[in-house]
Amino acid sequence: MSHGPKFTCIDQAILALDDLILWIVKSVRTANQIRTGLSQVITLDDIEQTRVGLDQHLDTWWSGFTSLPEEPLLLSPENQSTDTTPLLLEVRWLQAKMWVNTDLNIDEFAWDDHIPTMRRIVQISRQAQSTGAVTLRTSRKFSFFTGFCPMLYWVVHKCRVLRLRAAALSLIHDLSWERETTWDRATLYGSGARIIEMEHDVKLTPEKLAELQDLDIDEEDDDIGVAEGSHRVRNFFPQSGWDSFLQSDGQEAFRRSICFEMVKKGGDGDHVLQSWIMRR
Repeated sequence: MSHGPKFTCIDQAILALDDLILWIVKSVRTANQIRTGLSQVITLDDIEQTRVGLDQHLDTWWSGFTSLPEEPLLLSPENQSTDTTPLLLEVRWLQAKMWVNTDLNIDEFAWDDHIPTMRRIVQISRQAQSTGAVTLRTSRKFSFFTGFCPMLYWVVHKCRVLRLRAAALSLIHDLSWERETTWDRATLYGSGARIIEMEHDVKLTPEKLAELQDLDIDEEDDDIGVAEGSHRVRNFFPQSGWDSFLQSDGQEAFRRSICFEMVKKGGDGDHVLQSWIMRR
């Protein structure tokens, strides 16, 4: 891995963070295989040693990133920085730190310890939104680069503070391309909205979303808002493409079948729930 403590330009920081995140994803997947008995070659102790090393490398990366000059010289014209690039890098780094510190923990409740980090991701994303750099683009159909979409979806999925979830959901729509590499905005937005509805027992009408988005995300009274004895969504699995249908008012709409993995503290009553998400 290339993760030197000093960068002379933002391109070097991007490449180094990409390198680290690839190793983190590999570590998380290996840990999942060990837990489910699919791999016996590597032990959890090996994964823990890797985790500690990756966490240290992330700290080193952050030190180098924050030491960059204010107007770094880019290496290539095709990788021009926008006003949101440093903000996006900080969001990716924050998510990587969460991954590293939870890859050995299968308890869905472990994510409750990372609410301050998730709040910071929403705050940074709102900064990016305020620049107008994304919304002013002539086309937001497809991007070869991963933007804010998957990180914001992680907040929608794993943060059980309702006002933060609602803010992140809105930002998915406002900051993301329709497709960022393999990430489909409509699927992530639709599944995220359905997860919020199921876990908080609310209906996300436009009026309800507007009400939630008016709440102060900087308020640190972190009411989880999901009853401790209720089920949470650990994962989701799309079952098909988008199907069109006519609504009661005669308007065409699109929906997609999704299976949600529902878990409860202690593993009591874990099950898979089939549902539908709407293209919004």
